[in-house]
Amino acid sequence: MARQCRAAVTSATVGASVWPRLAGMTRSVVPPAGHIPSPPTTPVVFVALGTRMPPTLIEAVRQAHRQLPNSPVHVLIDNAATARRVVHRLPRPIRAAVTVTDIAELPMTENWAAFSGTTEQDTSFRAGFWRLTAQRLFALERFLAATPDSDLIHPENDYLLLTEEADLLGLQQSVTGVALPVGDPDHVYAALLYVRRLPSLTSALRVLLTVLAEQPRDNEMRLLARAMARSDLYCPLPTLPSGADRLCHAALQPGTADTLPADVQWRNFPQFGVLFDAITLGQYLSGIDPANYAFIRRPGFANQSSWVNPVGQQWQLTSEAGRWRLLVETDAGWVRVVGLHLHGKDLHALDDRGARWLRRRLQQTQRIGAVTELRRRDAFRVDVAYLLRYGAVNPQELRMAAITAGSLMLRGRVPLPQRSRRT
Repeated sequence: MARQCRAAVTSATVGASVWPRLAGMTRSVVPPAGHIPSPPTTPVVFVALGTRMPPTLIEAVRQAHRQLPNSPVHVLIDNAATARRVVHRLPRPIRAAVTVTDIAELPMTENWAAFSGTTEQDTSFRAGFWRLTAQRLFALERFLAATPDSDLIHPENDYLLLTEEADLLGLQQSVTGVALPVGDPDHVYAALLYVRRLPSLTSALRVLLTVLAEQPRDNEMRLLARAMARSDLYCPLPTLPSGADRLCHAALQPGTADTLPADVQWRNFPQFGVLFDAITLGQYLSGIDPANYAFIRRPGFANQSSWVNPVGQQWQLTSEAGRWRLLVETDAGWVRVVGLHLHGKDLHALDDRGARWLRRRLQQTQRIGAVTELRRRDAFRVDVAYLLRYGAVNPQELRMAAITAGSLMLRGRVPLPQRSRRT
């Protein structure tokens, strides 16, 4: 039975000061009201926790501002060094539109404190990556505690936002809780997350903390899947038009008490009319995160557990009123995709140069099949074979391919290609 997304009402304390615009790195404090004034339009909120600034953050911020010029853009950080790097690297034309906020200056919440005392997630992997990806959800609650009358949309730092104002209106009208896309029965991705109001997020995070207490080492993708399976507070955003569509993978499983049924992928498509990428489309276009594997970025990766099948799909990239639109062909016709989770971290804001890059990636993926998941020791061999056949996308890839191919060919591990073809 299809669930209706609803929100439970709770109370939250608003107070403390914030660190808004860091022009010249001078600290400014909000007026005595003690909270950030609620914006007239939905704010776009990025989160960059830890000492390492995400390499794709600036391009993601640029794209968000290009796509939603009337929405304020916020970047939440937890250390001054990251704040300085963000401000320094932001292009001057958009600095006035971007607010960098120190989380320490936002109101503390009970959920934030509870998470810090409950989680046992691995802190050794990539400077605490899994802990930080979960903690950012609680950072969003602290942001809303300072803007209690606002909603928000949160893209991950490797998410190419293609959302339009009409999509934000649709989210405001259709979602009363927390909305985000589903990747497979066990993984819900907060690659793009929409929150209608603070009380609904507070209640949703309490459900997440209950799940975390049972599985304190799980990452946030698995935790969110279990929370969505248990609570109506979590609204699944559509990643498929229907279960019979050409985009739909054949292997669909029913849900259980802690896993999700397949229809969460399309049950809300009629009310939105657009598709939200959880990870599959963007990963197929950009490849696997190079920090996880010794891979050269290449398109074509399709995770077998995903419900969405991107192999062989036809794409259109069009421009309208200075903004780019991405459409994918489905049995329901051409459907707009409102973002791409570019897991390969090859993200470019869609100015003319970025649009040329994306169009080339789309052309490549229409000619190749799926690359199966590989063992680490086989990574370079397959990467080089791919690049020799299809060509490099940028000079860095070409240089890496030449060095690696020369080394492996001397050892006889990579056969010379019969024919080289560039795209």
